[in-house]
Amino acid sequence: FPSHDNWQKARTLNELIYDSWLWATMTDDTHRNLCYNVNENGNPYFLLGVSTNGRLFSCKGVTLWDLMNSDWTEVKDDLAYDLHCVCCSNDGTTIVGTNRHGRLIYKNNWNDPKWLHVQNQPGWVWSVAVGQDGTLVGVGGDHKLWSKPGKNGKLDINGNWSQTANPDEIINSICIGPDGSIFCIGGNQIWKKNSYKNLSSQRWEYQGNN
Repeated sequence: FPSHDNWQKARTLNELIYDSWLWATMTDDTHRNLCYNVNENGNPYFLLGVSTNGRLFSCKGVTLWDLMNSDWTEVKDDLAYDLHCVCCSNDGTTIVGTNRHGRLIYKNNWNDPKWLHVQNQPGWVWSVAVGQDGTLVGVGGDHKLWSKPGKNGKLDINGNWSQTANPDEIINSICIGPDGSIFCIGGNQIWKKNSYKNLSSQRWEYQGNN
């Protein structure tokens, strides 16, 4: 994403989604390093998504155009039509998700056959995103934001949650941009904070509803 707020405020939700797609699929070093913190040196990479029946799917490509024209393939694992959301960690290999029962789950590699369950989860988690320093941000059962700080720049999946919410927020889903900004959907509207850090000290900025 461009770093200036006015550009984002002038975009529709569909334009922001398309811009996120471009950042996630462009193969030059600048976009790969800013989006994933890794450089694949032109090798094929994967786009992951959750189907409406709760399964993990992937598609592969080297360029934007062959990725967009690639077929989606179901990832064979032990989760029985129960995946709700998924995101990539900052190490470029770990993926984190939630199931439809609000449990936090992860794989050390996206194509591992078995999902692992987090041990110390006190409540429901609806949506998750991982920041560039390994911080895990989640939407709790109260529809407010909670965070787990990273450890030595890496995801600490079994760390402790702390609430990082504003008192009046109601959030359904989140994502973190390559510049560290965080976006959420709440009440069918899109909102933004400039950083996933120090969330409770920032105000949400309205971005539109289309």
